[in-house]
Amino acid sequence: SVAAHRLGIIEIGAFNERMSRLFDTLSRLPLFDDALPNHTYDLQKLGMIGRDGEVDVVGAGWSAVAISRMLLAFKIICWEYPYFTPQVRDIVSRWQLHLLVEGGQMQGAHLSRTGRVVLHREGRLGYEEYAARVMALYNLETHRSGEGRSHIQLTHIDGVELAIDTRPSFPIEGLSLVTSDPYIAHGLELGWSRETLPMAYQVFRVQRQRFASIGEPTAAGTGYLEAPAGRVHCALIIDNRSWRCVNDDGAPRHDASFFSAGAAIGWAALFETDYAEVLRTEAVRALDPRKGWRTGYYLRDSAPVESHTAHTNALILTAIHYVQRGPLLNLLGEVPTDYLSERRETPFE
Repeated sequence: SVAAHRLGIIEIGAFNERMSRLFDTLSRLPLFDDALPNHTYDLQKLGMIGRDGEVDVVGAGWSAVAISRMLLAFKIICWEYPYFTPQVRDIVSRWQLHLLVEGGQMQGAHLSRTGRVVLHREGRLGYEEYAARVMALYNLETHRSGEGRSHIQLTHIDGVELAIDTRPSFPIEGLSLVTSDPYIAHGLELGWSRETLPMAYQVFRVQRQRFASIGEPTAAGTGYLEAPAGRVHCALIIDNRSWRCVNDDGAPRHDASFFSAGAAIGWAALFETDYAEVLRTEAVRALDPRKGWRTGYYLRDSAPVESHTAHTNALILTAIHYVQRGPLLNLLGEVPTDYLSERRETPFE
């Protein structure tokens, strides 16, 4: 909604109404362990979804990375629409934000099979850097997340050097994969730091090189496919295996490789290269003029992914915003040209 208003797609009255309804809903949501927002909710009943996928009063746990997305949205809204600050403050005052970090690292929580609340380390390369920068905006100490660490090593895919996370995947703590989404979100929403820009560019460059090598347009990302497939992560590399797709539990989904329309438009906005035009052209194949953007199309047969989600459409709207006005968290004025200058052809070549 912020991007839509800034781009003139919706008027301020409609924006204010949407935000008021959102904040009213958030103020009434029950919290997991009376501490932080649960992983998922049933928005019709305003109830937490438990371990079994059904609404219950206990919930299933929280994710520091997921909550960081909401915290950044709050910061953006309060910065540009300060009259919402009291409502945001009331919501956040219910949250025990200090539980999101421990010893300089992010942590999440889950409910064990015996019903015990268990705290665990959370985050993997890419997502960790994004969330750590958001936590810093709230004065949460995350010095051990989002900086050079011993579990990062360099590997090569299609001749391109790429930073990977050597920690193995676990469904609770996180999947150890390299995909487009965290780097695109970081750039479009926050603007990259000196440390994350080179990492992001290499993730983009690997996908451009794959197209140059085999002629297959590549935009690897996370997307929601038709039921019952649900969310699928297409990765450049996961647990030392390249070009794989998995579900949230890390189970292989060989049948679900897809070209992500959201990732394509995001990369094209961030890096204006020869490959950007290829990505835009391919992404248009996923556009439904009546319903908006589909998730993308399947690589196996070029059939469209018949799924229209807020995830994809919001990502594309944010990319358009970036092209015109820079990152969503705009602390530098109307048109931050120093951010926009990152849209250059070969920043490291």
